[in-house]
Amino acid sequence: MIFRNFKIEINLIVLFSMALYCHGQQVVIGQILDTDSNPIPGAAIEVLDQDATGAYSDTDGQFSIVLPKGEYTLKASYVGFYPKETVIAIGTATLPKLTLVLDTAVEELQNVVLEGKTEAQQLREKAFEVDVLETKGLKNLSVDVNTVLNTVPGIVIRESGGLGSDFSFSLNGFSGNQVKFFIDGIPQDNLGTSLSFNNFPATLIERAEVYKGVVPVYLGADALGGAINLITNQRKVSFIDASFDTGSFNTQRATLSARYYGKKGFVAELTSFFNHSDNDYTINGNEFGKEGFAIRDELGNETGERQPTARRFHDAYTSGMVRIKAGITDRKYADRILIGVLKAANSNEIQHGVSPQIPFGDVERKEEATLVSIEYGKDSLFGLPVKSKIYGELAIVRSRIIDTSSQVYDWLGNSRVRLNSSLGETGGPKTQFQFDDERRVVNTSFRYQINPYHSLDFNFTKNYLKRQGSDPITAIPTGFEDPQVIDKNIAGLSYTVKAVQNRLSATFFGKSFFVGINSLLEDRFDTNSDTRFTTIDEDYEKLGFGAAVAYKISSSLQLKTSFENTFRVPEGFEFFGDGLNLLPNPTLQPEESENLNFGILWKQTSGHFTYGTDAHFFSRNITNRLFLLSRGINGIFINLTNVSTVGVDGEINLDFDKNVYLKINATYQYITNTDTNERIANEPFLFGNLEAGYTFRNLFGERDELVLGWNSSFTEAFPSQSFTAADEDKRFTVPQQLSHTLQLGYSAADGRYNLSFQVRNITDTRLFDNLNIQKPGRAFYIKLRYHLL
Repeated sequence: MIFRNFKIEINLIVLFSMALYCHGQQVVIGQILDTDSNPIPGAAIEVLDQDATGAYSDTDGQFSIVLPKGEYTLKASYVGFYPKETVIAIGTATLPKLTLVLDTAVEELQNVVLEGKTEAQQLREKAFEVDVLETKGLKNLSVDVNTVLNTVPGIVIRESGGLGSDFSFSLNGFSGNQVKFFIDGIPQDNLGTSLSFNNFPATLIERAEVYKGVVPVYLGADALGGAINLITNQRKVSFIDASFDTGSFNTQRATLSARYYGKKGFVAELTSFFNHSDNDYTINGNEFGKEGFAIRDELGNETGERQPTARRFHDAYTSGMVRIKAGITDRKYADRILIGVLKAANSNEIQHGVSPQIPFGDVERKEEATLVSIEYGKDSLFGLPVKSKIYGELAIVRSRIIDTSSQVYDWLGNSRVRLNSSLGETGGPKTQFQFDDERRVVNTSFRYQINPYHSLDFNFTKNYLKRQGSDPITAIPTGFEDPQVIDKNIAGLSYTVKAVQNRLSATFFGKSFFVGINSLLEDRFDTNSDTRFTTIDEDYEKLGFGAAVAYKISSSLQLKTSFENTFRVPEGFEFFGDGLNLLPNPTLQPEESENLNFGILWKQTSGHFTYGTDAHFFSRNITNRLFLLSRGINGIFINLTNVSTVGVDGEINLDFDKNVYLKINATYQYITNTDTNERIANEPFLFGNLEAGYTFRNLFGERDELVLGWNSSFTEAFPSQSFTAADEDKRFTVPQQLSHTLQLGYSAADGRYNLSFQVRNITDTRLFDNLNIQKPGRAFYIKLRYHLL
């Protein structure tokens, strides 16, 4: 119903223009290897017959160059290797993929330090405001993706407990679904809690790309002000990577990933993880302003005595995931075709609701997801210089909430029977509510490399969600007995130009949003099933646009600026509710934001020292921002107000001889309700991190490393309700937070065998991300990891 409005003529125009321009041209694709078949990143490829024509190999040693008909001599070179030349002929037939093997020049390697830009470094220098976090040094630690991202400037992640707990993700003042999440460029919307970033081990990713304010077209998302793209291991090598770690609160985590490349192009991949924690850490009592937890008699009456601490007793979390992919690579018709199957599940004991005053002893949430996918990639489509990626996915996510107990618990684990046996622990009617989400995703990306200085990118993403559910133990009709649908279609086109000897890079883009929803508006006070629900059909059509420009003043200094006017359409649970305490509101309007960024990137090497900074100023103006409005035990999302955010974040890096490193970052943001001119409460406004470490090399033998690291995290105190209500010393305030982590890691045989030890919250400080919800105290973890190429 939405796609009828999509202007498909733009696709025809682009493809027709490509065909005209590329007539008689071909894209030359190749790979640079050493004599051990290892890829050489950063190698230079020159076309000797044409001035200013060439390329550099990427992290896999691969390159591509667009050339017209004719005969050419290509020269591949890299420091420490003998250059190699080869002659190619561009004609009507498609040129096979080239492989150039460089011989090591031993005499040249003496007293030479090999330097090349990694893919992460190349991304940082793009016009978009992007932070790139490489996880090589983090794979040996017992951390999840959220823990890693929480060290990036501008990001603050607030958790409501230990492993698997609910969390709020904020980036430069944007939070929740205003920031979109991707894995290898594929959107992760509507995949439930079993595949969220707070249980995804950092061991399974190579790097995290954090886009601030402006999101590139190829990600294909309606992000309001940022995106996180996790990149897994993309290298064309066979490997096995297995790890196991254990620690405080009966925490157990394991990962296993492997890839096999056959001689005839067959490839098979396995990715899996398992997490469990009892989360039974000790908390300090603070009930209604009184220190300690009340001791009650058998009837639930307070005895007058209080106990200073208690242990969380119903907070265990278990999750797991297995994904298998198999297919073929390096064929004439495709560089890769992969079919994948994924199964994930979790089980979460719920210790308390939004407020921790009343603990639960039997409430549970369970979820499982099943997903099948297919992906196709080709670096030269139909012989044209068009790099294509097509992805399709069908997923079923089943969620279940169980609240059938008539018990009432206190924080000491004692319970009594509730007088009204029809009510559950959460205070509402007993429930076993279950809903099924059917998710369909199509993501297509095409890059047309006109020449080394001009390129076009086109992306179309379809994200379809159908939700249906029921509650077998309630007599009250539920809105999910009839399916509810959100059909989101996003198309984007961008043009990138490089000029001034590649010092200037600029990208201009436009995005179209076509969304339709079919939902039910529920009147919970109407018990007549015929009139309780009203059908709502809505269509949205929006157009966004923006630009990003970067200029290199010198080899060490780069300036950036970017702007985007964009939209975000509410997600399924915001439109539909959850069938329980979150009420539906299908009349929600899209959020709109104007995002402006200025950045400076500076890196300098002097002798044994490498130092630099990455600073970023940001401004956000949001219209129709969504807020969760509380109505007693229920909540509902509404378009409440307009919000303005201005701020700055930055990081300073220091590295000495690749042995000593120091990183310091900080973020300050001022978030204002422009309708009332009052600062927004319950949002951290000043926070930062410090990381330091030292690497001992060849300590016990050749090719081993011992890394000693330290991390400190700071968040300034902030009011949880208002910046103006009551006197400053009487406001409800989340206290100032300062925590420290110590880690020690040892690797042998070039990283094949790894052992690490970690102590979190060394000082056992009371930490709170949300008022009165205490996080774990001091905790110890040990991890074993085996990695074989």
